[in-house]
Amino acid sequence: MAERQSVRTIPTTDAIWELAPDPTKEFEHAFRDLHPIVRRLLWQRGLRDLAAIEAFIDPSYERDMHDPFFLRGMREAVERIVDASRHGEAVVIHGDYDVDGITATALLSEALLSIGIKPALYLPEREREGYGLNLSSVTRLAKEYSLAITVDCGITAREEVMHARKLGLTVIVTDHHEPPAHLPEGIVINPKQLGDPYPYKYLAGVGVAFKLAQALLRTVLPKAEAERREKWLLDLVALGSIADVVPLTFENRTLVTYGLKVLRKSPRVGLKALAKASGIALSMVNAYEVGFILAPRLNAAGRLATADMALNLVMETNPVKADEYARELSKLNATRQRLTEKITEEAIHEVTDEKVGMLTSRVLFLAKEGWPHGIVGLVASRLAERFTRPALVGGIEDGVIRGSARSIPGVNIVEFLRTIEEHFERFGGHPAAAGFTLKRGRLREFTEALHKEAARHIHADQLVKRLLLASSIDHTSLTWEVFGELESFAPFGHGNSRPLFLIENAEVLEADTMGSDGKHGRMTLRLQDKFIRGVGFRMGERMSALSEGDRLDLAVSLEKNGWNGKNSLELRVVDFKRHQAK
Repeated sequence: MAERQSVRTIPTTDAIWELAPDPTKEFEHAFRDLHPIVRRLLWQRGLRDLAAIEAFIDPSYERDMHDPFFLRGMREAVERIVDASRHGEAVVIHGDYDVDGITATALLSEALLSIGIKPALYLPEREREGYGLNLSSVTRLAKEYSLAITVDCGITAREEVMHARKLGLTVIVTDHHEPPAHLPEGIVINPKQLGDPYPYKYLAGVGVAFKLAQALLRTVLPKAEAERREKWLLDLVALGSIADVVPLTFENRTLVTYGLKVLRKSPRVGLKALAKASGIALSMVNAYEVGFILAPRLNAAGRLATADMALNLVMETNPVKADEYARELSKLNATRQRLTEKITEEAIHEVTDEKVGMLTSRVLFLAKEGWPHGIVGLVASRLAERFTRPALVGGIEDGVIRGSARSIPGVNIVEFLRTIEEHFERFGGHPAAAGFTLKRGRLREFTEALHKEAARHIHADQLVKRLLLASSIDHTSLTWEVFGELESFAPFGHGNSRPLFLIENAEVLEADTMGSDGKHGRMTLRLQDKFIRGVGFRMGERMSALSEGDRLDLAVSLEKNGWNGKNSLELRVVDFKRHQAK
């Protein structure tokens, strides 16, 4: 029996584990008072001097915020909005249907109310109108309003903005997506536009909207009042920035750090109701809970219904109505989860069908009738993660394919898609994610061009999953003291990920699946005299194949489990493989 177990195959992945480089001896000596793990993490994040380390560990709102007037177009935008206020013009905010766009809409609305403008709010319907401005909505808005301000959209809407001008509607574009070669004519605020002097380029859409709000408040209101009002907007900045997966570095890190503090004591009854319906305490919320618990519920409205419900919740002042919205969003999110699982399974089956031969390509592309536009981005994300290659997934309706793309490290998906942009009706996005529309009649030539350019621009070594491990740790590091040191690096997210560690030669005491569908896994491990629980999301099949006595090397993060009010340390298992004696 023991002999058979020793040759049994332990399910593994093809991921390459890489240990991050050690700090120099000079750095180790200069910061010898710090915990060794902290020194390694600082070094790996490029924080090499005392000033940089202090700014990272202890962000300062007053010190780290850039002047909003550094942004190109800001002075013109503020002057135009103040002029609209003086003349009592009708103003509309044109947002977007995801959390970034919803929070940006709510934030700018509050700022405009503070300076005497009561704006109308417009969110497009994903299924009927698609992303951003469109000619029909611009035509309707021009009949009622003289000024429109976009948030989290508009940078690619050159034709729509030109159409608005002809109809007498001024459009101020605030956006953070990758700018095209030719921008809309008029007032544009986007730190990524060519020649913009703003020092930080990676604000979310809600971050750009916040800078506009900041500039307006500081221009119109007394200093103390402006500062008070802008700081109470930071909860929305944190919510939208985390949800949109922008890098949590430099100014974003400061915005989110302070935004989480505001969120924990936020007076917004809607967010309190959503947290309650989600089973978490808003007073103790962290970046993970924002990104994986609150944000998906807000996003569910725009994915399966209309984003207005999520916007109404964020802005609601009546606790009874807020509870109703929160319950409905939770129901929609549960439906969204079921749909995502169903369509992901269909997509995986097609990708792995040897007859189709899709895995021989360096990019995945799937499009089907009946796949909801609001779900395909989530499916693309799952495929990109599982198969380590960019994935494009679309739904087909009325001869049009509308879809989303998700990328992998090292591949800027927007730059890649620009190599075949002549095939799209429209596309745009971030380096890691994009949206696109194309006619079904061009499907064959688009597919051929896609795979041809993928072979030219995406290299084979980019299609290998790599895990960067901060350091090797043993049982002595599995303590609350070490966990506390690691938490000084929070908030964690894109650009500042929770560190992964290598644990070697851990003994499996038990392993099983968890969750109603058994998709997730859990195990109990022994390291020397230490016993600790490990959990792995979407690892149920792999973990259930383990047996008592197996010896593993694991790639893990150290996290806190607060189940039923009782805190315990646990390992979030990202990968594992059989331990090989050296």
